[in-house]
Amino acid sequence: MRVLCLSCVPVLILSSALAPAAAQDVAGQRVPYPAAYFAPFHPNTAYDMILRVPGFIYSPGDPTQRGLTEAAGNVVVDGRRLADKDFTLDQVLQHIPADQVVRIEVLRGSSTGLDMLGQPVVANVIRRDGRGSFGAITIGNGVYADGRITPSATIEATRALPGGRSLSATASISRYVEVDKGDGGRTRTDAAGTVIERAKVKAKAGGTTGYAQTALETPAAGGHLRLDASFTRTSYSDRQRDTTSGSPPVTSIYEERLDGPAGGKASAEAGVHYSRNLGPRTTSETTLLLRRGWQDYSSLLASPGSVLAFAETDRTQEEIVRTKIHYQAKKKVALDLSLEAAANRLATSSAVTFNLSTVPLPDAVAIVKERRIDGGVDIVWNLSSSFELTAGMHAEKSLVTVRSDQGEEEGFTFLKPVLRVSFVPAKRQQIRLRIEREARQLAFTDFIASASLDKGSLSATSSRIAPQRDWIAEFAYELATRGGAALTVTLDHLWLNDVVDWVPLSDDAGDAASVDTRGNIGGGSERKAVVTGTAPLGGLGIHRATATLSATYDHARVIDPVSHLSRQISGLKAFVLSASVQQDLPKQHLTWGMSVDGPWRTTSYRFNTVDHERANTEIDLFADYHPRANLSVRLDVKDIGRRGYGRTIDTYSGLRIPGRFLYADNRRLRSGPAASLSVRTQF
Repeated sequence: MRVLCLSCVPVLILSSALAPAAAQDVAGQRVPYPAAYFAPFHPNTAYDMILRVPGFIYSPGDPTQRGLTEAAGNVVVDGRRLADKDFTLDQVLQHIPADQVVRIEVLRGSSTGLDMLGQPVVANVIRRDGRGSFGAITIGNGVYADGRITPSATIEATRALPGGRSLSATASISRYVEVDKGDGGRTRTDAAGTVIERAKVKAKAGGTTGYAQTALETPAAGGHLRLDASFTRTSYSDRQRDTTSGSPPVTSIYEERLDGPAGGKASAEAGVHYSRNLGPRTTSETTLLLRRGWQDYSSLLASPGSVLAFAETDRTQEEIVRTKIHYQAKKKVALDLSLEAAANRLATSSAVTFNLSTVPLPDAVAIVKERRIDGGVDIVWNLSSSFELTAGMHAEKSLVTVRSDQGEEEGFTFLKPVLRVSFVPAKRQQIRLRIEREARQLAFTDFIASASLDKGSLSATSSRIAPQRDWIAEFAYELATRGGAALTVTLDHLWLNDVVDWVPLSDDAGDAASVDTRGNIGGGSERKAVVTGTAPLGGLGIHRATATLSATYDHARVIDPVSHLSRQISGLKAFVLSASVQQDLPKQHLTWGMSVDGPWRTTSYRFNTVDHERANTEIDLFADYHPRANLSVRLDVKDIGRRGYGRTIDTYSGLRIPGRFLYADNRRLRSGPAASLSVRTQF
């Protein structure tokens, strides 16, 4: 077995054109990968297969986003979107056995008729007809260097019913560990860089998470109906102890928990998805989603003579209906009509105490409501077999109501034009261009009070926030070689308007108060480059091995509302790099691999602090053993190099302007390596 240098991955991706041919062709809008293509990799589930699709970068979406468009990932099953946000796309794919998959199609462009939800590339997992009954059980356990364990168990079953119906159910429970919390040290320095305090830090965080989900699929009224229901629950506990090295030593304790009557964080969801042909040229699909959420959060910071506590209770509701009609007007012209309506509600109450005495908190009780409707029309024109043009116009109208100490009601209306061009200059190449206006979703958490006591920050309720709007110009180039390598380069330039970030609050006299809030800080610009690649390594003599690379550069500039200088948007990672190698050894019934997650940094700007977070490189190993077709044993070794996590918080006296710098706290933590073993059996 040869050893691969991960730094050589970019060269390998381009040189793999000399490797043996693989079955792929990006010249068309629909590229199929049959089950036989994945067979040498011994996949257990559709999730394993998706990760093996050449040049496809899987995105699970973000279920925390409101609405379906914002939350959607880039994978569908049997051409249909999910009607469940809590039962994530990862979980759905992990519960589809690989032997139930006929093929995976990679779809590019709008002419496919699929509801792409703004995604330029979508993978469609197509299951075989006449699927029988099956089940699977997965049990596992992980051990961390400090002795913590993470047991897990999952059971899943699908039963075939008469008339082409099927009923499936899944239940899972597991412990988890938050890896960026570990032991380390803290150093405090003054404006001159002189160390004025040292401390030892011990930190542990984690909890328990579980979910249950069921789905019924059946023919109905000439179409296909899927009913989904799920329940999820997560508990969380974070405990940090900080002990100074002075004489006498001073110990402070920070605790953060998700607990209370709701049991931490919980949600229940029910969804309906219905699709059918309305005629020889017309298809439709409709999704209905109802969601309820509960969360009880508390945090405490205790030091000699001081106990500061914060508590928050949230109750959320979400109702969504989305429908799309695709009409193939002519052989080369298609029309897409879409409409999405949503109603959201958040009821929250917050409290702060200092040494058991209540601290007045503005807008401690608040109710936030949103009513939103988004409709649009897209015209897809296939000018030739290699050229596709999509032009569309969408309109969004929303009404946000905040009931608190100072209630507000604000309405927004946006037009969102879009123009997309897809061009195939040569076989196995594609160029995509996009110009679009986007309106981002408002985060409900931006409207309510919150606290991060470990950072020494407290935010107030904000009742006036406008959604961020962007104009985006995008260029994407995709290349696939005969040897099975694939390379995608995407370049974006965004013109930002009403960026949402931290804004200091002022009192009635115009002086800065000791609190900030989320708000609009004006316009800005953003440049983003994403490079992804996949390369088989057979040409180097490393047979049945594949290397992948993903790199993202994100540079955004806005004007800081305090210093009035140009800076990055708070919390944005400027550079992210990851690489992996995977090799299949059929004679040994084994698949092994290594992944590298590169270092990253973020900076957040509050009215009196600048918070720098960072992480070093992480290296993970895995081995998947398949002694039988229905049995697999997986070993994961995480963070073999003990990835370090750091945080530096620069604190100022009042507004963070020159001359008011007080000190900088620099924390360095490591949680250590971990190993886990899981066994999956299918029946």
